[in-house]
Amino acid sequence: MTFFGNASSEHLAYSAWSNRGLPIVTNNQANCMIVDTSNDTLSLYVTHKAYAEKRNAYTYFSSEHQAYYCENIA
Repeated sequence: MTFFGNASSEHLAYSAWSNRGLPIVTNNQANCMIVDTSNDTLSLYVTHKAYAEKRNAYTYFSSEHQAYYCENIA
């Protein structure tokens, strides 16, 4: 998975990453991104509810992370 920060899209090489078939998440889409590394998997949480719902129909709000669960990424 590839995370892109806040920058104008003309300054990012999205195509280089897209050509590799890697999933991409941007701050523009997800707002704040939190990766929980506390267990054997990496879990992605985001603060943009609609984005979380789009990625995962079973999303939920985590009071621990103050964000919505998206998916396990590793």
